[in-house]
Amino acid sequence: LTPLLKHRAELYNKAKENLAKLEMEGRVFWIAPSDTSNWGRTDKSQEKLDMMYKEGYETGLSLLEDLRKYLAK
Repeated sequence: LTPLLKHRAELYNKAKENLAKLEMEGRVFWIAPSDTSNWGRTDKSQEKLDMMYKEGYETGLSLLEDLRKYLAK
């Protein structure tokens, strides 16, 4: 477990690179926030959590038609 924790940032970045590659190949449809710079993974502020939820919901809605096209392939 300790080696995984030491390298978690590297593993996360590698996973994101792999997902981006798969998305470019058309093998996955990736829905993710466009900007997470103001987010913390342990945020407890209800206002911030509501903002993140709303942003995610709006991102999902904006990609809905593209997702339908992807799933129809």
